[in-house]
Amino acid sequence: MRDPEGSRTLAGLLGTQRVLPLAEVDDIDAAVHLARVLLDGGLPVIEIALRTDAAIPAVEAVRAAVPGVVVGVGTVLTAADLTQAISAGGAFAVSPGSTAELLAAGAACAVPFVPGIATASELMRVSGAGFREAKCFPAATMGGPAAIAALSASTRRRSVRARSGWRKSSPGSGGRPSWGRKTALEKGQPSRRSRSLAMVRTSCSSMGYPSARSMAG
Repeated sequence: MRDPEGSRTLAGLLGTQRVLPLAEVDDIDAAVHLARVLLDGGLPVIEIALRTDAAIPAVEAVRAAVPGVVVGVGTVLTAADLTQAISAGGAFAVSPGSTAELLAAGAACAVPFVPGIATASELMRVSGAGFREAKCFPAATMGGPAAIAALSASTRRRSVRARSGWRKSSPGSGGRPSWGRKTALEKGQPSRRSRSLAMVRTSCSSMGYPSARSMAG
């Protein structure tokens, strides 16, 4: 969604939440349990990656069972994916890319849509299309925070923010602590849930400009 006023954006949904958990799930019950755990931990906004057959049913189940959670859909690759995500009740959608098809669909959809970029030209195209937010992907191989800061500075549209996940083991971290970490929330949980819970990845974010809000996938 293009939003000249900036009132309906992913940043607006996140509010003061500085971590956006990304879940790849293959068990719907595990997704609901995970959503409750994250909500209890102060993370009401989550993203479920559209990488498994269980993703869309999981979005629907989380919305129905955990009303305090704001759930969006990641790994949106086509306009059809975006339509499916919105139909399932996704509060936002995120893509690793920014094809012409996705930009057109995202501009017309009723929820915040965050397209992906990897170059200054792609960021300029996304910005020119009216989008205020972009996902920088894959951040690790692009150079991490320094690359994201440089990309963000390359556009005069200061409302466009580069977002990306950054793992502790990412190349280029120079051994320094990175923004993100891979987190397994399976301790003390039934084994049937452990596989999905272990797939959760969280990424820390910076709140200033150039923004490096968390977003993986």
